[in-house]
Amino acid sequence: MIPYPAHLPAFQEFWTEFLEEQRLLKEYFISVSRLLLYLERMEEKERTEVLEGLLRTGLKREPGYKMAWAALKQWGISSAFIPVLMEEGEKALQSPTMNYEESAILADQLLILYRQDSNSTLGLLRNYLLEYPISPYWTQVAWATWPNHPELFQQSWRRYFLSEAEENWKNSKLIDLFKNQPDTIQPVLNSIRLFSEEMYEKVKGELKG
Repeated sequence: MIPYPAHLPAFQEFWTEFLEEQRLLKEYFISVSRLLLYLERMEEKERTEVLEGLLRTGLKREPGYKMAWAALKQWGISSAFIPVLMEEGEKALQSPTMNYEESAILADQLLILYRQDSNSTLGLLRNYLLEYPISPYWTQVAWATWPNHPELFQQSWRRYFLSEAEENWKNSKLIDLFKNQPDTIQPVLNSIRLFSEEMYEKVKGELKG
């Protein structure tokens, strides 16, 4: 039986107070930063319980679940709950249409899984990157595969540049990201060239211009 995060009274007290504090603050990104700071300052036992509570909050879409996923993306989860998140990811990937919010949560879940157990979750990631519809958060997951899985990195970005409209990436922050890590450029260009000389020249002009 797949373990599921328990109801944790101590976490619930912390989370109720935190949400009230953030309700008054009304700044999402500042709230996430404060949550990460609180986690950093906690003792290990307390942090473990809070992270488990955050996972439950995220999975059940309870109040504050967006902040919960943002924190978990930074801190990760207990290995005991990896099967729970794997199951969630598999279910999500069976539905090709998702709203913006759910697409963001799926990307967070995949990043959490990949960073904790990249080899076991590689099949799930491959499905997402090579077959699932590209969303605004897809690029975060694709970039995370470098440098541990360079082949998947190349295949993913080949798919992206061959399928996405040029105006979506030309002169974008994505291009700057590649330029800041120049060792990623040529492998991607080589992969694109195998399929389209024309697109190779266009992408090359952006990445090496």
